[in-house]
Formats: sequence, C-alpha cells, structure tokens
Amino acid sequence: MTAQPENMPLATTAPSVKKANQSEELLIYFSRGIRIAKKLGNEYLINMAYQKNIMLSSTNGMYEISLLYSVRTYEALKDKRSIQAGRIYSGIAYNLCAIGENERAMAYYRHAIRLFYHLREPEDIAEVMVFLASDSARGVNGNIMFVDGGTDALLNSEKVY
Repeated sequence: MTAQPENMPLATTAPSVKKANQSEELLIYFSRGIRIAKKLGNEYLINMAYQKNIMLSSTNGMYEISLLYSVRTYEALKDKRSIQAGRIYSGIAYNLCAIGENERAMAYYRHAIRLFYHLREPEDIAEVMVFLASDSARGVNGNIMFVDGGTDALLNSEKVY
C-alpha cells in the first residue's frame, strides 16, 4: 500500500480559507458545539457538523473552504485507516479536481481506493448483490462486476472494457 499523501491539502494562502478560519469563530453555536464535541471526544458529532458545512461549501463552489472542513474532519478521526477516512480522501480529491489540482487529486483518489480495497466489508458486496437482485437491475446482463473498491479500475486504467 502506498503511503498516505504527505500533507492534507490546505491552500492556507487562499483568501477564502483565511476567511473561513475567521468566520468559523463568528458561527458562535457551531464553534461552541465543535469545542464541546472535541472535549467529549465525540467523533460522530464533529464529523456530522463538518459534513454539513462541507456539502454547503462544495455545492456553492467554495472548494477551498470545503477542503478546510475536510481536513478538520480528518484531524478529528481516531482511526485514520477507516471507511470514513477513505470517504474524506475521496471528498478531498473531488474538491482538488474542482480547483484544478488534478495530480494531487489523483493521489488522494488512489489512496482512498486502496484504503477501501483493504477495508472491504461484507456490506460492500451485499449492496451490489441486493441491487442485482432488484428490479432496478433488470437491464444488467452479461457483465462482470468488480466489487473491489475500484482497485481493478485503478490498476488497469489503460484497458478499455
């Protein structure tokens, strides 16, 4: 497995990130809630609070702010090799693509895919099986479905299926 990307991407010189740092403290109840959650060690509450802001900022084109909140969510994680960590890496990659940093984004996507591959859960395969058994999949036939977290696609990206 490749090493974790060296630094979590934070464009600290971007005016919008500086503004996010400053404006977060102006969000009195949000900031207070985050401080309490951190004090209690409530990773779930921290994650949910930041996820809402990640979605809001990302859908409104404020990708640097979304990156800042992604990094804050990652920092609050206890298990840096969890499914949640992989989701954060994937979200970081998305936002890096949105601001044109495609090479850095690919490193984060690759890391997320490898993390998901190594953390395969029975639920991952079960979801695909439930879909294939449903009416929604009635047009799916004659296909090979890889349930490998994207590893085959990553390792064989030059092939056309």
